[in-house]
Amino acid sequence: MIIMKNSIFWFRRDLRLQDNVGLYNALKNSDRVACVFVFDKNILSSLGKQDQRVDFIWNVVSNLKAELQDLGSDLIVVYDKPEIAMLKLAKKYKVDSVYTNEDYEPSARKRDQDISDYLSKINIKLLMYKDQAIFAKNEIMNGSGKPFTVFTPYSNQWKKKLKSSDLTEYHTEDFYDKLAQFKIEKFPSLGDLGFEKTNITNIRIGFSHNEAKVLLSNFCKNKITKYQEMRNYPSVAGVSFMGVHNRFGTVSVRELLRQALHVKKTNPASSEGVDSWVSEIIWRDFYFQILYNFPHVVYEPFNKEYESLPWENNMEFFQKWCLGETGYPIVDAAMKQLNATGYMHNRLRMVTASFLTKHLLVDYRLGEQYFASKLLDFDLSANNGGWQWSASTGCDAQPYFRIFNPSLQSEKFDPDGSFIKKFLPIFKDVESNCLHEPWGYVNELKSRGVILGIDYPMPIVDHKVSRAKTLEIFKVINQK
Repeated sequence: MIIMKNSIFWFRRDLRLQDNVGLYNALKNSDRVACVFVFDKNILSSLGKQDQRVDFIWNVVSNLKAELQDLGSDLIVVYDKPEIAMLKLAKKYKVDSVYTNEDYEPSARKRDQDISDYLSKINIKLLMYKDQAIFAKNEIMNGSGKPFTVFTPYSNQWKKKLKSSDLTEYHTEDFYDKLAQFKIEKFPSLGDLGFEKTNITNIRIGFSHNEAKVLLSNFCKNKITKYQEMRNYPSVAGVSFMGVHNRFGTVSVRELLRQALHVKKTNPASSEGVDSWVSEIIWRDFYFQILYNFPHVVYEPFNKEYESLPWENNMEFFQKWCLGETGYPIVDAAMKQLNATGYMHNRLRMVTASFLTKHLLVDYRLGEQYFASKLLDFDLSANNGGWQWSASTGCDAQPYFRIFNPSLQSEKFDPDGSFIKKFLPIFKDVESNCLHEPWGYVNELKSRGVILGIDYPMPIVDHKVSRAKTLEIFKVINQK
């Protein structure tokens, strides 16, 4: 083992000190380590002034800086292009190496390769580690040595391959004495970055590793056993709400699995719930490796036969979908939730995506971009995978002939209308049976003070007509 004299650790999608693979290796293999976070100008320049994710990251980074200060160290925070920042910092602090954790998005891989090339010219190594996934890149392959493109066999192989060593906890605290002792007063405000405060503090999901662990612990203690049966009901807090913490790495994926599997081991009755939740983690790895091995999915359908799909792209319909004004309450309530909070329940992500692509025949990429601009837990791989699944253009996608009926989804998963009423308060005094297909209860709604077409829109499309049209379009393409 070669001990580096001075190193930098670059935080990215791993905003925690604890159980951090790259940071652990930096501390273990260096005399001194200075920690860095870069607010990336390449990314931030394309965002609006009120972006919840930037506000979330700013709060998390602020807490991370305070943690390091408590240890006698500090966090160097810069607002720059990473390729410029890393070169400047590496030269300024006379480091031998820069440590970080891997990122699997195509643009991130190019960025890292460019930075590695720049640093190598001045004899500095860029060392990267797997941290945000259990299995990544080409670690799980099929019998032909190729990446899996169907989830179930991938999942089976993932479970077979999983060993206790894959869940190792990296005890960075054993090496905190290697943290460089220094103090940096400078920390850019949100205003310095060109952003404004949002309502992020009202969402109460926490901005630190400790708060993320409490959220995870409460889920594993109180909800995971019933996760399988409760996860589809948007009015019930039956999910973990760990999405944004997974996205920005305030808690490690290994910690998620360690806690979940501990519940299963100590409570056999929890098996179904735990397995269902673990399956979501496997889906996350699955989409990471799809993005890594098939980078064309960022811009094109995974199944290239659907490149010629004749999307209608009615922009008036698209805008009504964005605003939650389609005339289908479950779709509209979900979009209102997204626009107001930056969160949408997973069942409703499928319902709204299916509606946009299969009822309105709007290109999934427009919906994908809209979600990307709004979701607090936006992750390119999962967002792209989810949208292509819904549009039936992706790997292991929903068959094109399965088209969600929003009314039936509403009846099944929001039977008493609790979710609809929360985000469409116009219906607060309306009986639940009138909420799933309000156009069939015009007089009843009128008696409650709701006039369809004025207080709430009539449906912009008819389910049966839209379904038949979409089936025909897909059928023609599949017969070619």
